[in-house]
Amino acid sequence: MVAVLLGGSLPAVQAQTTNVPQTDIEMLELQPDGIIVKGFGPAGSVSVGEGSLSVRVKESFNVDTGGKLEGLTLNYADGRNRERAVIDYEEIAPLLKGMDYLQSVTYDVTSLSGFEAAFQTKSGCRVSAFGSQRHTAIQLFIQFEGAPKIELNSDQAAQLRNVIAQGLDMLNSLRAAK
Repeated sequence: MVAVLLGGSLPAVQAQTTNVPQTDIEMLELQPDGIIVKGFGPAGSVSVGEGSLSVRVKESFNVDTGGKLEGLTLNYADGRNRERAVIDYEEIAPLLKGMDYLQSVTYDVTSLSGFEAAFQTKSGCRVSAFGSQRHTAIQLFIQFEGAPKIELNSDQAAQLRNVIAQGLDMLNSLRAAK
């Protein structure tokens, strides 16, 4: 309608999904006409270059409906950039399994000279391994939706995996206590 009124056509613009809830826990937190309680706490962090990746456990509860969900937030900050991804509880074990695979993947995964293997959460957090030539080391990355890739060395990737697993253990303890 606007294009007709302006007497021309407008270029297609891709919708930004930055504020659209992508996880179950984010959708619960946006429920209207109710009291939402958000609990959170630290699980750990990993230094990455000039920045830090931190993992926080979270639980959100709708007092009126009794709906309750748990998950993690993965946050990155380096002084210039801040990124955040919410990970539903049900995604944590598959994320850990994906990270285990990516940390152990070799060039044998393909007969071609290069590859990329990746795991992505609903919120767009992507963990990947990349190899471009059979004689070079495989690189590991984490990337938040719409942000540049952040390279992780093998120690950082292992530390991040352990912190995420620690967060899962914390959530499992909370669930067992109820």
